Amino acid sequence: MKKIVALVDFSELTPKVVDAALELALKFDGEVLLVHVVPPMPIAVDYAPAMTSDAEETEARLAQLQALRDSLTNRDTVVRTELLNGTVLDALLAHLPKLNPDFIVMGSHGHGALYNLVIGSVTQGIIKHAAWPVMIIPIERAVEPDTRPSSAAAKSDGLKAPPAIAVPAGAMLPP
Repeated sequence: MKKIVALVDFSELTPKVVDAALELALKFDGEVLLVHVVPPMPIAVDYAPAMTSDAEETEARLAQLQALRDSLTNRDTVVRTELLNGTVLDALLAHLPKLNPDFIVMGSHGHGALYNLVIGSVTQGIIKHAAWPVMIIPIERAVEPDTRPSSAAAKSDGLKAPPAIAVPAGAMLPP
């Protein structure tokens, strides 16, 4: 039986990640393991009485993870859960070898290069260090149409240039 690990963060991508993992599990006669990491709370939070403690946060996330699993019980796939604690990337990289998945499914929020440089990217870290196939579910972004002219000819007559074709270096174009 194949083991498909779905890394969930309860963002708007979670339903798509779970759906993709379930689809893989059905195709490969597998099971889905929903994995969520509860990051440590910042130290300054200890001084804010309105904030929850690490234990309360872990308990709330566990309930959320179990509710997600319970919502999937009418499927033809076994769905289990695993809750980890720690910094997200470190916890996943430490625990994934113990799970030994056949596939990993995760979302990508598509933050910019500066964010990834300063904060880091869990997706990039998993791709770089994981020894298993990883399926990335991208976030959908609204795309604004490009109304700028794309060539000098288009500037003069208002026509758009044809789309560019990407061809590997040294490849022959078909006649």
